[in-house]
Amino acid sequence: MVKLKMMNKNKSKALGKALAKEGIEIQYTMNWQSDGTIDGYTDQPHLGSAMSNGEKGHYFRKNGLGDWSVKEKKIIREVIKNKGYKVGRIDDMETEYDNDRTYPASVTFFEKY
Repeated sequence: MVKLKMMNKNKSKALGKALAKEGIEIQYTMNWQSDGTIDGYTDQPHLGSAMSNGEKGHYFRKNGLGDWSVKEKKIIREVIKNKGYKVGRIDDMETEYDNDRTYPASVTFFEKY
């Protein structure tokens, strides 16, 4: 089993802010209350762990449904590279063949070594 490293919260916030400044909307972590209700969202981007060809990384998802535009993809690449990361994949929204499940558009990125 491969253990994936979590991204530093300050780095992920900085990346989220940089993307938001350029008009890129990503998903943020829900603000869970002690009674189990949700009170909006935190300022922490919702990041997942990713792995591609043995390389450990992270991904974030587009806020809402739909695909990334060509312009958004270009901006995402530039912002991620300027923050010192390597862009992996930029995937558009995908629905399974039987319409059973939909996967939001996402971006995978890796730390440069």
